[in-house]
Amino acid sequence: MEKISVIIPVRNTNKFINEGLSSIFKSTYRNLEVILIQDGIVNNLEEEIEEFSSDLIVYKKSLKNNAAIKNFGFKKSSGEFLSFYNVDDVNGKMRFELSVKKFEDKPRTGMVFCSTTYIDNEGAFLNGVSKFPEFAENRFLGSMFEQNRINTISTTLIKREIFKRVGGFNEKVNCAEDFDLYLRIGKLSRVEYIDLPLLRFRPEKYPFKSGEGRFNYSNEEKEVLKNCDLGDIAAGLSFLYEKEADFRYSLGMLMYRMDRVSEAALHFNKAGRLRPENYKAWFYSGNCYLKLKEYSNALEEYKKCLKIEPEHAECHNNMGVVYDLMGDDSKSRANLKKALKLNSELIGSLYDSGIPKKRSGKAQKVMLPVL
Repeated sequence: MEKISVIIPVRNTNKFINEGLSSIFKSTYRNLEVILIQDGIVNNLEEEIEEFSSDLIVYKKSLKNNAAIKNFGFKKSSGEFLSFYNVDDVNGKMRFELSVKKFEDKPRTGMVFCSTTYIDNEGAFLNGVSKFPEFAENRFLGSMFEQNRINTISTTLIKREIFKRVGGFNEKVNCAEDFDLYLRIGKLSRVEYIDLPLLRFRPEKYPFKSGEGRFNYSNEEKEVLKNCDLGDIAAGLSFLYEKEADFRYSLGMLMYRMDRVSEAALHFNKAGRLRPENYKAWFYSGNCYLKLKEYSNALEEYKKCLKIEPEHAECHNNMGVVYDLMGDDSKSRANLKKALKLNSELIGSLYDSGIPKKRSGKAQKVMLPVL
C-alpha cells in the first residue's frame, strides 16, 4: 500500500482543525503521513491537535505565501501521493482509497480529483453538489481554461513524480497557485475525475453569485491565464467544440477576460459571421471596440446584437454609454432609460438616465458600461 502524504497549512485560524484532522484519520486508507505546517501565530493550536499529536508531524515555519508553505510541506514529505488539504474541509472516508484505485486502474494518471458537497460553518449541508460536467480526460484542460472547476485543492490527489516534474507550486503566484498548478499538470499528464462527492467543502461565500460560471475568473486567476501559452489555450478549447463558431466565441471570451481586447474582437467577429444569430458574439465584439475607443464600430456591433435580441438590457446600457462619449445626449438617455426599464439593477442606467449632460464647467457623472 503506497503512502499518501497529507500536507496541511494552518494560518491565522484553527477553527475547523479538529474536525478536519478527525475526518482524515477516519479514512479507510491507512498508510498516511500527515504533515501540519503552522505559519505564524495560531491561537490554541496545540490544544486543538493534542489528541492527534502522536500521528502528526508538525512544523512551525513562516513563509511568504501559501505556495511557499505547500512547497515546504512537499519537501518534508515522503509519500508516493500528495494531498494538499485545506483545514476547513471535511474529508470523506473513502476518498483516498478510491483515488488510489483510480491511479491503479489508469497508471498514466498524474492527478485525481472528485466532486464535493457544500457545508456551512456548523457542518450542516447546503444545497448543491460541485461536479465536473461531461468530464473526459482530453477535455480537462480546455474546460479548466474556461472555468476553474476544482473548487478546493482538498479534492485532489497528486502523484509525487508529476508534482516534481511540473516544479511544484509557483511561489510568484498569490491566491491562485492551485489553479496554476492544475493547468500545468493538465498540460503534462493525464487527469482523472471521480464523479462522487467524496469531500465536504466550506465555501467562503454562499449562495454563489448568479454570474459565477464560465469565463468568470478572480483577478488572480486572470493573471495565471495571462501567462499561459495561447497555443495551449487554443489546443485545449479545440477538444471542447466541433464547430468553429463555438470555438471562436470561447477563445474570444478568454482573450477578452485576459484583456487581449484586439485579439478578442477578431474572434468575436469571426464567431458572429459564422453564426450571425449569436447575439452574444456581437455584444462582446461591441465591448471590445468600446474598450479600444472605436465608438462607431462599437455601435455597429451593438446594433447587430439588438437586431437579434432587442431587449438586451446590457447592450442598451452600453449603447447609451457610447452615445454619451460621442456627445449625443438624446440617444444616450433613450438607451439608458430602455436599459433601466429592462433591468432595474443596471447601475449605469439608474445613475445616468434622463440626466442632462453639461460638457463644460462642472464635472459630469461617470457612465458605467457593462463589461
